[in-house]
Amino acid sequence: SYWATNFKITIEDDRSAVLCRELIGVDTIMWGNDYPHRDSTWPCSQGVVETVMDGVSSADREAMTSVTAAALYSV
Repeated sequence: SYWATNFKITIEDDRSAVLCRELIGVDTIMWGNDYPHRDSTWPCSQGVVETVMDGVSSADREAMTSVTAAALYSV
């Protein structure tokens, strides 16, 4: 789809984006904590990930927290 080939989104505490992953593509979502900005999820980032990704498969969780960003930046 046009979306999947042209867009990536970043999320912090957006459960709705996680729930829409099958519609927009799990490989278009990248979780981040936005540190060091004041509105970041740090130092509670691990708890935030657990909350927003509750019930998400380990493969989808890994895609959103590391694999997609690594692929985008060729790391």
